[in-house]
Amino acid sequence: MKASIILCTHRSERYEDFVEAINSLLSQSYNNLEIIVVVDGNKELYDKIMKSGIEVDKIRLNEKNLGLSESRNKGIKEAEGDVIAFFDDDAVADEDWLKELVRMYEEHDAIAAGGKILPGWEAKKPKFLPEEYYWLIGVTHKGFPEEVTEVRNTFGSNLSFKTGVLKALGGFRSEMGVKGKGLLQGEETELCERMREKFGRGVVYNPDAIVYH
Repeated sequence: MKASIILCTHRSERYEDFVEAINSLLSQSYNNLEIIVVVDGNKELYDKIMKSGIEVDKIRLNEKNLGLSESRNKGIKEAEGDVIAFFDDDAVADEDWLKELVRMYEEHDAIAAGGKILPGWEAKKPKFLPEEYYWLIGVTHKGFPEEVTEVRNTFGSNLSFKTGVLKALGGFRSEMGVKGKGLLQGEETELCERMREKFGRGVVYNPDAIVYH
């Protein structure tokens, strides 16, 4: 089973984080994959990536800022894998992340699969933020299942779909998702709600498929 990983990036100040993210994808224990990078409306960042020697399968540039959802949709059109996984430019994947996602398709007949996101604190863990509220920072919160089970959705840094399912849904709503300074989020939840309506199934959650965010 081939997996396509789509990573979208926009902000030049995240370049070092982007490199770390890509390196974690290039170090995956599961190697039947392709990495697709979509640079959203930042020619300077695109040129820097192209000159860096980073070896991924496809790097595409949006001439203008289309936003995260539409950038992901462009990546979907480029994908050649049986499964499409989404990843963020400020995340780091455990080396077995993709293997554990693919296992959900092979062993649990998933149509979508996601995993656990752990905090990668740049400073000390804030005392004012209890683990029950980690969803506010895009991290798996306390109370989420501790075993493989079906859930409504996981976060976009650790979410994947069978390619046919994703294309049948028409991808993400382009009016949702981060775009420039716009922060109308929840596009993953909306997509998974449409998936449940159409296919009657949710996302198979595997806590061993780990990403740090």
